[in-house]
Amino acid sequence: MPNITKARTITYDGEEVYVRTHIDVVDGLDKSMLLTPELIEKINDIDGSDIPDSLTNATPEKAGLMSAEDKRRLDELKTNSNPYNKTVSDSTTTASNTVIAADINKWPNNTQVVNLSKRVSECRNGIVLVWRSDATDDFYHYQYVPKNHVKTHSAAKIVHLIPTNSANEFCTKTVLIRDNVVTGTDDNHNRTTKANKVRLHEILEYS
Repeated sequence: MPNITKARTITYDGEEVYVRTHIDVVDGLDKSMLLTPELIEKINDIDGSDIPDSLTNATPEKAGLMSAEDKRRLDELKTNSNPYNKTVSDSTTTASNTVIAADINKWPNNTQVVNLSKRVSECRNGIVLVWRSDATDDFYHYQYVPKNHVKTHSAAKIVHLIPTNSANEFCTKTVLIRDNVVTGTDDNHNRTTKANKVRLHEILEYS
């Protein structure tokens, strides 16, 4: 076997790539048994005047330091990984900021109905009931209800323990949530249980 002693190289994407561009890539090829006398004669008869003094970089369409086909293959090596695709989330447009029932201001009792502008089943993950003090714009409390509830338990009551102030006083609120309406019970304005101290302020879609 002939001994490989030198070859033209180029650097591609930080790595050295060997490229066959001339006969002296294999030293002593003409002295080996790999070539017939006829082939040796053809090699010796090559006119170097047709070879440009310098070669340009190859493109996938045009040969240069390498063939166009080799250039296409090298380019394809870069597609082994998934393309980088960075997405930026705008917090001002997330579903958690969408109000689907505003300025409710009801306990609510069994006659007070809250209509939703968007069905619970169409919300991304569910809804959030926003409770607050009945007397002042204070003591907010957020109650999450998953969207699956309206599919599997729409006829069942939801009971939630809510603080009425910061002095360790609590009340219980009871609501029924269907796909597009929310109603309550008479217990929600009971003075004895302090439930009348808390009102339903608004309802948000939860993302």
